[in-house]
Amino acid sequence: MLLTATALAAALLIAFGLYSYISGTRLQRENESKKALCTPADYAAAVADADGFKDTYVYFTGTVMGVQTEKSTYNVRVSPDGEDAHYYYVAYTSNQIPTEVEIGDKVTYWAKSGGHYTYETLTGDTVTAPLAYAFAVEILEEAPESENNTQ
Repeated sequence: MLLTATALAAALLIAFGLYSYISGTRLQRENESKKALCTPADYAAAVADADGFKDTYVYFTGTVMGVQTEKSTYNVRVSPDGEDAHYYYVAYTSNQIPTEVEIGDKVTYWAKSGGHYTYETLTGDTVTAPLAYAFAVEILEEAPESENNTQ
């Protein structure tokens, strides 16, 4: 049987769509399984004990204090108490989480803890924060439109 170019293109689009749907469904199931393993993160304990905040599944709620993106990588600072100096450093890619967050959003992240992350700020200060590799996010409350949501 000889397929026309149009029929072949249509068949490929259907196959790709089906593959994307199956892959997305599988990823959702995997994330739901991981969420079931998550326990609430304790910010004070995470700051005090890097080894204790490593390789466990956690979830936490907070306010997005900063967002940095480079290509498909996101680095988000999430404060559990709204204080800019207290935050989790959350890392993920857009392949893992296609949802975009903005400064001021109230969110819940589900993640695998990664100990501590130390980096140098633009002003030359060294900062250490609890690190979390996120696999899911829920925006609970979006930032007001009037705020400047860029950094």
